This record gives sequence, C-alpha cells and structure tokens, in this order.
Amino acid sequence: MEQQIIEIIVDENNQQLELFGTPMFPCKACYSDVNKFVTGDISWHWHEEIEVIRVKSGSIHLYLDNSDFILNEGDGVFINSNILHYIRVGTSEECILNSLVFNKNLISGGVQSVFEQNFVNPIVENKNLSGIAFYKNTSWGEEASACIKNAFSQFEKSEFGYEILVREYLSHMWYIMLKNIQDLNLNKNNRNDLNSERIKNILSFVHKNYNKQITLNDIAKVVNLSERECLRCFKNTLGISPIQYILKYRVSIATKMLRENKDPITIISDAVGFDSPSYFSKIFKRFIGITPTQYRNKSK
Repeated sequence: MEQQIIEIIVDENNQQLELFGTPMFPCKACYSDVNKFVTGDISWHWHEEIEVIRVKSGSIHLYLDNSDFILNEGDGVFINSNILHYIRVGTSEECILNSLVFNKNLISGGVQSVFEQNFVNPIVENKNLSGIAFYKNTSWGEEASACIKNAFSQFEKSEFGYEILVREYLSHMWYIMLKNIQDLNLNKNNRNDLNSERIKNILSFVHKNYNKQITLNDIAKVVNLSERECLRCFKNTLGISPIQYILKYRVSIATKMLRENKDPITIISDAVGFDSPSYFSKIFKRFIGITPTQYRNKSK
C-alpha cells in the first residue's frame, strides 16, 4: 500500500466524501504523519463508516463530540459511525497514525444476521458511545490495538487473501471490545445528539459561506439559538469559538489555493473572506507560523 499524507475531503456539511474501499471490500487503510498536515491537525469531520486508529509513533489528542482521549504510541481507538471527530498532535516530534475506515457490513455480514443484530448494531447504534480508547497499559486494550496493527499490516502488504485477514483482525478487535464493554461507563450520557446536529448545521453553513462576511448572529440564526447559547454550545463541543473556527477554515482553504494556483495574495485573501490582505497575512501567520508568501515559496 502506498503510504501518503491523507487530505481530508469533505462536502458542504463537513461530512467526509472520500470513498472508503469498494462495495466488494468496504475498507480503506490510511497512513498519516499528522505533523506534516499544514495546521498540524485533522479538522472536525464525520463519516458514516467506523474508524479505528493506532498511534504508531508520537501522541495525539482526539476529540469526539463531548469526550476526548490522549493517545500515545501503541494506543488505539474505535470511533463510532457518524461521530464528529478532530485530531490534534500531542507531540512536536513525528506523529504517525495507522487507521482503517470501514463500513459495518465488513464485519456484520448480511442484513439481520446474528452478527449484525447481536454484536455490531448494539455498538453502532448506541447513543452513548462515541468512541472507545484501547490503552496499551491494559491487557485487553493492548490486544485490541494489536488487532488494528495487524489488520493495517495485512492491508499494507495486500498479498493474496489479505481481505480475509483484515476482516478477521477487525472482527477479533470487535470481539475484544464487546467482551470488555462492562469495563466502560456506557450509562453515562456522553453524547448530546441535539448539540451534535447543531454543530453539523453550523459547519455546513460556514463551509457554504466562508467567503462572505459571517457574524456570530448569522451563525446563531442557523440553529435558532441566542448568540450566547450558540457560542457556549459551539465552544463546549469543539473547544474553539465559531469566529476562530471560521478564521482557521479560511486559512486552510487559502493554503490549498496558494499551493495550486498563481493568483496574487490579494485575490486569495478576498476569495476566502478577508477584507484586508494585511489582516489575512496576520491571521495566516497565527495559524501556520509563516506568511502566505513564505508558505507559497516553501510549497514550490
């Protein structure tokens, strides 16, 4: 498998668009050096597929709706279907993630099978379960994380019959997770579906209108909240204010434009919603660490 830096592609709702595998084998493996991402993080997004990640080196801070995990080398994690998630580098050194993203059908088999009804759906449809961390300092966590490692390795080799082995390792990881589920506090309501839907609606609005002037009042109207409640809801869930998120998103769009076309900085500044090129440069440097001109020259 070709190792590459993955660029997260999302639609106007910030739902990831990239196809994960094929209908015949609905699974994809991704190798990511997060420190080489422009902003040193993987922005908030979601997808219908299940995702499992193993930290090969370094450490990350993973945010899932209203919960979060700090994961170090050797740790792993399960991210449930349709869960908003965000990854921030936890170390200044190399930070390599091995992940597999797959449709539940890969391990559940046919519709209404015993596997789907008794083992897969109870997890995927659990409203209180955003994710489960597999810490290497617990025997079952280490074993579950090893399953991710082995599944990724088989995908990487892509030798004859690797699909069977990938499915086997992921199924075994699922079994370990189910077997040890009593160790987890799933009765605690750590998911707020209303807040999650509000955030998704706000992200959708921002990604459709980032090139226009957007105020907190505009955002609050999208979800029928007061400005104060909208700010609280957004910041409590994503850990950043709506306005700061807009600025960061505009900068992320600008980096792509700086890499891919030769438009003047003033044109790009205006295209991503900044009134002033000087303010654009200031905000760009705040998030990226260098000016737009320096970034463009470095990207050549």
